[in-house]
Amino acid sequence: MALTTGILIWGLSVYSTHFNAVTFFGIPLSQGMFLLLITAFYGYDAWLLHKANTIDQQTD
Repeated sequence: MALTTGILIWGLSVYSTHFNAVTFFGIPLSQGMFLLLITAFYGYDAWLLHKANTIDQQTD
């Protein structure tokens, strides 16, 4: 999640400058699409952490 937070901060700083674009595999993203993508990554990160925690609790 720390990496995703870092990407969020970096992306928002890019949008606050004159560049106004972040690309995802060469596809320019609007700020709204960038935030939607970051939200999806946060959801995926949370799901992976939950899954790992569940497996860890089963092995105890």
